[in-house]
Amino acid sequence: MSELGFFGAGVFFFAALANAAAPPAATISAIAVEPRFFNPALGQVATIRFTLGTRARVAVSILDRDRFVVRRLPPREQEPGWAAFAWDGKDDAGATVPDEAYSLLIEAATGGRSERYDPSAGFTPQIEGAEIRSYSRSAGVLSYTLSRPSRVHIQAGQATPDSKSGQMQGPILKTLVDREPRVAGAVVETWNGMDEGGTVYVPGLPHFAMAVLATSLPDHSLIVSGGRGGSFLDYARARRHAGAAAAVRSAPARPAAGSGSAAGPHHRGLDAFQDHSPPVLLRTGGRWDAARQSWSTGPSLVVEVTIPEERAAPFLGQPNELTLYVDETPVARVQSPKNPWRMSLDRRLDPGEHRLVVNWSSDFGPVAVAVTRVLVSPGAVAASPSGGKR
Repeated sequence: MSELGFFGAGVFFFAALANAAAPPAATISAIAVEPRFFNPALGQVATIRFTLGTRARVAVSILDRDRFVVRRLPPREQEPGWAAFAWDGKDDAGATVPDEAYSLLIEAATGGRSERYDPSAGFTPQIEGAEIRSYSRSAGVLSYTLSRPSRVHIQAGQATPDSKSGQMQGPILKTLVDREPRVAGAVVETWNGMDEGGTVYVPGLPHFAMAVLATSLPDHSLIVSGGRGGSFLDYARARRHAGAAAAVRSAPARPAAGSGSAAGPHHRGLDAFQDHSPPVLLRTGGRWDAARQSWSTGPSLVVEVTIPEERAAPFLGQPNELTLYVDETPVARVQSPKNPWRMSLDRRLDPGEHRLVVNWSSDFGPVAVAVTRVLVSPGAVAASPSGGKR
């Protein structure tokens, strides 16, 4: 054997010995979370179980939907076999977290090596099966099933097939569930049937329709339900440091014109602030009739639509379109309108009662909805927008 060949063999031999002497990884496996959802306000806890292949120092962290750490459970030395950590639904400051889906981060270190179980890292949600089973108008109960734990978006409105595309089109009048987590299996939601403004009974309208969109959650998500008051958005806004929004994922870019590609699956790539339907203020000229819960106006309609400033930026940073409906008929469509948006309706409305609906829609999924009723009196004169009714 030549010197070079012998030397090469020697290097391989010692490298093989070094690899053989390396300590084994911790081998995190058999992860389980119980129960599927829990209520910290009732003193319930979630138990995180897994097995280790070797002795290791283990740390478990709880991450929010944008992967910010809300709780670091005390680390400890763990022998091989089963390990269990309990989370009481509180953050590092001792406050109960709001209703949301939270993710695990398990880290195990041994012999200078480390291993991570991090199911939300690089996770891409997929559209999951969601089947509406029934909606009872008398009981106000919607029943549907999910194929796996998912983030859910439910809307109700009117829909008829478009004569050209065949796709269902029409105004959305109510967002029942706005991107909230739900467990797999049978799910029940309650809804009294009223629109966003509480003045129109939606199931009683012609062409009533409902739609459920579900996108998968990371494996072993911990769903907090019935916890502290307040929203997750308010909680996150109060606790994230200045500039934290830059650390979360940005919305995907709008496809090039004429590319033939869609904007991508609805709601994919949005952070908690972007993936939310903001409130909309809808004002119209005329006089507000509290008894009828409607605007009294003339046949020429003047409209003003506003998203409150504190909620506008994350939504309006996405490509968006505003559609104004009178009853079921779209009367105006505007790409990326200014906020607030104002217009005078060219067409004159027939005397009688009409529904005025605004759908301000992001290309990525969120839809801001406002509904009001207008009562057109013969010979009345249109006025400028006034008041604050939706």
